[in-house]
Amino acid sequence: MYHYPKKDDMTEINSYLLFWGIDSETTGIPYKVASKGNWFMGANKDGAAISYTSPCSRGKGKHEYTIALYALSETSTTLPNKHSLDVNYNVFMDALTTVEIIDRTTLTFVDSN
Repeated sequence: MYHYPKKDDMTEINSYLLFWGIDSETTGIPYKVASKGNWFMGANKDGAAISYTSPCSRGKGKHEYTIALYALSETSTTLPNKHSLDVNYNVFMDALTTVEIIDRTTLTFVDSN
């Protein structure tokens, strides 16, 4: 899940949730068990914890958040086989360039102040 905090500026991005290594048989991630599943998580928005960060943009106006889900040919070998603070949005996106992306879907939602 990611968000561009500066309107019309795509050079800065905040990542709120990163998962990889999710088994193709997984059909859901129950509430409050994201860090306890049979998959791996990266750093939260602030890079301080292995966790989900809830959307928290401040200021007036619309803030768009996107959840992107990728179907990959395999898990990239550049990603660790464990939770890692070293995996931020850029590291994750770089890892996707090393495998075939079979499909991608997104859900975008808007928070208006």
